Amino acid sequence: MPRLHSAQQLVKDQAKRFNVLVCGRRWGKTTLTARDLVVECAVIKRQPVAYCEPSYKMMVDVFEDMLVQLAPVITRTNREHYKIWVVGGAVIDFWSLANPDKIRGHPYGLIIFDEAGFCANLQEVWDNIFRATLFDLVGSAWFVGTPKGYNYFRTLFVRGCSGRDGDERYKDWMSWQMPTSANPHIPISEVHASKLEMPEDAYLQEVEAQFLEDGAGVFKHIDRIIDNTILDDEEPQQGRLYSMGVDWARYSDFTVITVLRDDGRQVYWDRYNNMPWEQQVERAARVAVYYGALAYADQTGSGDPLLDQLRNRIYELQGKSKNPYSGAEALGYVFTNQSKRALIDACSLDIEREKLKMRNIPTQISEFKSYAYETSASGNIIMNAPSGMHDDCVCSFSLANWGRRRQGEVSLPEPDTSPNVWSQRVPLDETDMPGRYIESPDEYLL
Repeated sequence: MPRLHSAQQLVKDQAKRFNVLVCGRRWGKTTLTARDLVVECAVIKRQPVAYCEPSYKMMVDVFEDMLVQLAPVITRTNREHYKIWVVGGAVIDFWSLANPDKIRGHPYGLIIFDEAGFCANLQEVWDNIFRATLFDLVGSAWFVGTPKGYNYFRTLFVRGCSGRDGDERYKDWMSWQMPTSANPHIPISEVHASKLEMPEDAYLQEVEAQFLEDGAGVFKHIDRIIDNTILDDEEPQQGRLYSMGVDWARYSDFTVITVLRDDGRQVYWDRYNNMPWEQQVERAARVAVYYGALAYADQTGSGDPLLDQLRNRIYELQGKSKNPYSGAEALGYVFTNQSKRALIDACSLDIEREKLKMRNIPTQISEFKSYAYETSASGNIIMNAPSGMHDDCVCSFSLANWGRRRQGEVSLPEPDTSPNVWSQRVPLDETDMPGRYIESPDEYLL
């Protein structure tokens, strides 16, 4: 096991019961937490440990890494429930905070919240689940990671600063802010180069470990476009244009369908996985025909044949439609680094100009706020979701906005009081389902 470098040793020496470590990339938090603090608690003190990650994928990655790092002291494992037992009998539990309802803990001597800045429900799981698990053993907790905007991780950081400065209310709390340059194993020339190459916000957050109001995210001021009056999927309005974005996935990621009205209002959202391709195409085609939407679908890889199927199914459904306004069509969008940047830049610009109105869907909002700049292995600045997190909502919404930009906005001078053409019942398939009709895109889905 590698020795701690000077900054890591300083943090360990100054630690209290509740600790908040904000650090830049490659500072060495994994060495400190996973290889030092965990071993000390589980092997030496023989007390159980909880290791928490923001997402399931991140939790699995850390679990697999720990199997290698702790191999000399592991006595048995349970891959189904992500548990590791070490010499002395103590257990290390690994938890994904994405599904807090599944967490069933026992008394812990140590809890580590890794990448705490990305935990959207950090306050909920800490206050309602994990805090009480430290009672029996008077255990300690560590909140570690790179900052991500003004969230609960920052709240805890401020609490630790108060404790460090002598506030009696938080005398058991301690905070540190460690930039990447505090790691003596990282050449300072690399740090200086990153400052020249990275966007300023990205550098301040990812390297200098500074909290920024909007984080080093690609999308600024997301909260300004959240419209709490959009409570559910909305019916199409006569005379309006609609655009749809489809980001396909099958197992590990999610397929997301987003529909925007020409004035930027989000009127439809759906997200699912583990669904056969045929059913996914059917679902997307029905939504497109229902809104008469211009649909942009991911054409990358397996998306190419799906686009052909989507076009054919839209054509079949529209052939049976009595709706004279239904002019749905499907176009493809191939993702490359360059084309994806153009797509995301367009969406980011429209969000900053407040040309869009987004439904308050936690999963969607979290993806947009987490989407950030990062440096690739070749040194290029790219946009992506953090490791272990999804960007399906971002891609789907951005595709819908791409179509909206192409269509333009319709100007409606006065409310239309004529009979709503969308209330006409549209025959689905007289051969397969005689007498059945489409009244909404969710009806008769496979």
